[in-house]
Amino acid sequence: VLTLLVTSVASLQPGLIASGLAAGQPGFTAPNLMHALFVHPVGPVGYFIILLGIYVITHTPQTKRGACALFMCALVVKAIAIVLTDLGIAAYVPYYLLGIMDNWIWLALGIALCAFDIPKRLARPAFAAGLAAAFIVLGALLLAFNIAEAALLGLLTLLGLLALYALSAARFLRGKQARFYGFVTRYTMAIWLMHQILSVLVFCGLYALGFHAGGAFAPFWIPVNAITCLIACYPLPVFVMWVLSHIGKLGFIVYPSRYLPASFGK
Repeated sequence: VLTLLVTSVASLQPGLIASGLAAGQPGFTAPNLMHALFVHPVGPVGYFIILLGIYVITHTPQTKRGACALFMCALVVKAIAIVLTDLGIAAYVPYYLLGIMDNWIWLALGIALCAFDIPKRLARPAFAAGLAAAFIVLGALLLAFNIAEAALLGLLTLLGLLALYALSAARFLRGKQARFYGFVTRYTMAIWLMHQILSVLVFCGLYALGFHAGGAFAPFWIPVNAITCLIACYPLPVFVMWVLSHIGKLGFIVYPSRYLPASFGK
């Protein structure tokens, strides 16, 4: 919520809108802020609230039957979202409602995969390679023929997720993933929480320096922004997290559980 609020407020700056980095109406007014928060969220941060909505409506099933029922409900909702998109009605559906309808299936799928112990079945290298090949072929065909049909895009997403899931399962058999994920999880929350805030701040700085379509460095603004975006989204949050961890206990802002006593909440 904090990330969405910060980036929405930043998006109301006239300079960002003129540069094309943000869409909306310039000026800090209540209607403009509501538009940036709920009608046309900036970048991917609107997805944070979609995730919150998905977690609120999802009751973790305790049985395989419950997991199956959850998946079927999410599948029906996804089908409705596809129909609305194909009929051109999706544009009139509230952003967050459509986002939940469109993405709930992926959380339900993950729960179903775990409930039915699918990882063991997907862990075979040949099966993982086949899924990856199917994803690449379908993606190439859709791109070559400029196809954007919602059902096919959903199938492409499904193949991509299963391929990544299978490749990870095949690569990290018998606990080999523990060390890898042990390192990664030290910074995933920092990247998740900070990447959008830091990227907006970086873009604002670049705009002030003239790296935009009408600035002094117009010929270079696209590649410079692309490179700095990657830096702002990944290495920079890691660096900020490292700094916070070494200044008193400021790391509590991102990882509060690391600084609470083991008995807390018990």
